[in-house]
Amino acid sequence: MPGVHAWHSGDQWEFYKPILEGDTFTYTNELVDVQVKDSQMAGKTVIQYHDIKYYNQREELVAKAHDWCVRAARKAAEDKGKYADIKAAEYTKEELDKIFKAYESEIVRGSTPRYWKTLSSATRCSPSSKALYPAANIYGLVDRRRQSFIKAHGFSHGILPASPREQIWVDSRTGLADVRNMYTWRISRAQTIGIPGAYDYGCQRISWLDQCGYQLDG
Repeated sequence: MPGVHAWHSGDQWEFYKPILEGDTFTYTNELVDVQVKDSQMAGKTVIQYHDIKYYNQREELVAKAHDWCVRAARKAAEDKGKYADIKAAEYTKEELDKIFKAYESEIVRGSTPRYWKTLSSATRCSPSSKALYPAANIYGLVDRRRQSFIKAHGFSHGILPASPREQIWVDSRTGLADVRNMYTWRISRAQTIGIPGAYDYGCQRISWLDQCGYQLDG
């Protein structure tokens, strides 16, 4: 939607079948509700709700995600500037050392099983840190997902002219075109949609929560 941004804002999951090694999945995505609300961030906003159903190769319903996103006009969000005074975080050496230590001490369960009889109400996940969010995190994510918009030189030139206009961002200072996904890794671009800095994808947060569950239950 030209000029309208979408923020992945939440999910509620239900699981009906176990997921087994070798399973393959298809899904359906149904728009189930739309709500129009006024906000301090951008004035009129739209919240849209989807039910996403996942089926295995036996056509069994395995899981359902009830997901919602918030849509708002980018220019309106920028003009209101609700979050304009929020400054980027600054870290001391001691704080960084604590974060790096958390990364190093994380226990990856991997192929080591954990059994129900060993669990209790006192069982806890091992620490898992996602505190730092440099641009390299996003580059790594989109590279592993094989998303087509991260290309260089001639490959990039082949993508941009063929992309829909709403998927292209033109820098007003230089006239150079680039992909709209720069909101997630360039601070100056993120500020044009009314938020103080680059931000993560919703699917990353879902993955991080899944990771905690895997580490807990084996």
